[in-house]
Amino acid sequence: MDRTSWGKTGASLLACAAIFGLNTPLASAQDAGGLNVTADVLSSLTVDDNADLDVESEGTTTDFDTRLTLGVTGGSATSRFEAELGGSIAFEDRPGGEQEDNGFVDPFAALRFDAEGVNSEFGVNLRVRETEVRSSFFVDEDGDFIADDLIVDEGDLLDTRATLTFSVGVNSPLGADFRISRRERDYTDTVDPNLFDRATDTARAAVNIRLSPLATASLIGTYREYDAEDAIETNIQTTGLGVGLRFDFTPVLRFDGEVLTNEFETTESGVTTEEDNQTSGFLRLTRELPDGEVRFEARSDASSTTNRTTLSADREIEVGGSEIGYGLGFTDSDTGDSALLVNLNFGRDLPLGRVSAELDQRAVINDDEEEVLRTRVALGLLREIGEQSAIDVSLSVADVEDIGNGLASEATRTEFQIGLRRQIFEQWDWTLAYRARIENEPGVDTAQSNAIITTIGRTFSLR
Repeated sequence: MDRTSWGKTGASLLACAAIFGLNTPLASAQDAGGLNVTADVLSSLTVDDNADLDVESEGTTTDFDTRLTLGVTGGSATSRFEAELGGSIAFEDRPGGEQEDNGFVDPFAALRFDAEGVNSEFGVNLRVRETEVRSSFFVDEDGDFIADDLIVDEGDLLDTRATLTFSVGVNSPLGADFRISRRERDYTDTVDPNLFDRATDTARAAVNIRLSPLATASLIGTYREYDAEDAIETNIQTTGLGVGLRFDFTPVLRFDGEVLTNEFETTESGVTTEEDNQTSGFLRLTRELPDGEVRFEARSDASSTTNRTTLSADREIEVGGSEIGYGLGFTDSDTGDSALLVNLNFGRDLPLGRVSAELDQRAVINDDEEEVLRTRVALGLLREIGEQSAIDVSLSVADVEDIGNGLASEATRTEFQIGLRRQIFEQWDWTLAYRARIENEPGVDTAQSNAIITTIGRTFSLR
């Protein structure tokens, strides 16, 4: 679906939802028995001296947009339903007479449903979002990112994710788990050759056999297909078969692990190659403690060209009103570089705010079978000033580094923001903030931007 179609469809849906929600919410919510409806309105004015993060700025961009979000939640003792629909109405003044993105932009929709039966579980998770490539940094709600998210370019990204899970025999001696997912990225009007349409489909099935009250064994089958519209039309199909085991030594000490043998079929530029007997899996030992838990893990990730092994130890603590986590790991592969991995996280509620810090490092084999080290740093401070005001400070850094054959894209994105938030009317919040963004890529001069942002918004609880 192109941007024009998205705009017309999204505007129509949002308008209908807003009209219906604001005029008849209470009766609908009461009839549904526990249905909750909310509407968020957030208007913002942004003045950015380099909105596209070019090495040399072409001028100042002024953007005014109003973001509308309609949310619905409901459920019962055995099920839960959440849905969101929204988008922005934007008016943009760009330098040099460039094309402006005016009208309905950045539409999104999300749906989640979970249900539990006497001996079964079912779940559906769907998210669809279109956004400008230049603003797609850190949009993943799971806190994950890939190299694409660090690239600044023209055009738009349509990100679609769908997951279906189903389990039977949850409390029986014999059961089964099923999971199917799809992740699709579609780019429109981009220039960078590293931004190309791609889709990943995965499926997993496991038959679980309860050997005793303490031990459960699994027979596992997996399938994965990656299809990319890159220069060589890459297609990678992976099938895996293996076994798993969970064993509870004591109520506070457990072991779980999986070992799979994988076969790869790779097609590039019309030429297909096959590789089998590549082993992947993990072995994990977890110990629960009075103040948290400690984990030891050995993991092997496989591709058609290499195996990467990672050893890690992690500790989580809850003490004195603080959540603390730290870990140390080491990773190495048959063909790539070794690396030391450090993970830290800290969060604490203060009498007048909250402070948080996180360092997360992961060595992964990405969809293109490239070995990369992903590092994310996040710092946050919220300090209340009186009963109606607060200062909010945040720093986010994301880095992708090649630790394989030297072909992976590398980039670093940094974003700093400091703002003042104040409640100006009942349930209406106003903010004034300064934001700085920096991008670094090997062989390219550093790009940076400065922006002043002011917003005003409110959440309407319709039930």
